[in-house]
Amino acid sequence: MWFAVDGLLNASEFDKRALEQGSSGGPTFDRRRWFCDEGELVHANGKTYAFSNQWGGTNWHKAMNLLREKYPQYKILFTPVS
Repeated sequence: MWFAVDGLLNASEFDKRALEQGSSGGPTFDRRRWFCDEGELVHANGKTYAFSNQWGGTNWHKAMNLLREKYPQYKILFTPVS
């Protein structure tokens, strides 16, 4: 659900570090599979997180609502698209 990189990074720094992490034996990073543009990344505890955009099924909205309720300080917004 999350791709994490050490450091508080902007989008271009995140992309670079995520690709480096994958090439050095970590999880592979494919930018198309993550919300990782400016304004979409989450910064917490010295790390930068990208949220997966590969949600299927019918319960994704419940998970998003739980995240929004648990972390109101992040002002999580989402809009379903078809």
